Amino acid sequence: MKPKPAFQYDGNELRSGIERACAESGLEVPVKGRHLAERTRAPAKRAGKAKRVAIPLTVRPYQVTVIPGRGLGLTACSIIDPGTKIDDCFTWELPRRDIKHVTETVLNGNYFDHPLSSQRGLVAIGHISLINHDPEPNCEWRMLQVHDRWMVEAWSLRRLASGEELTFDYGYDPTAKD
Repeated sequence: MKPKPAFQYDGNELRSGIERACAESGLEVPVKGRHLAERTRAPAKRAGKAKRVAIPLTVRPYQVTVIPGRGLGLTACSIIDPGTKIDDCFTWELPRRDIKHVTETVLNGNYFDHPLSSQRGLVAIGHISLINHDPEPNCEWRMLQVHDRWMVEAWSLRRLASGEELTFDYGYDPTAKD
């Protein structure tokens, strides 16, 4: 039986800091499931035990930032090319009777219409919910069904500069008074 070829990045994945550092220095990328100390030349010893090294979470191409006059938002940490997946998050599905309670709270910005049912709504539970509204957005959101749950994905529409705020068109004006 032939071994599977090593995973190849197509440039759209979000790499961890360790993966980027290994790629830049020409080292082998660590294999998941094995402790980092087991993957290095010689594990550091302290009182007879291997030194434990935390592997960082996947690094996202954005940071949470206070946007003057808009509250929290997301800004690009570096240049983001057009058509790049920025992040994704799962959602909670709500029946229609509960949607009004959500839209009357600070969770209103986390609310998305259900793609298949007008009797249900979705609440995003991740950083995507911090992306602010702009009628001329630089990102778009896409819905994806994963098994029986819905996921929201954020994708760049154009090239984003480092420090630029990430924005969606909510499909309505969130500042309008009813």
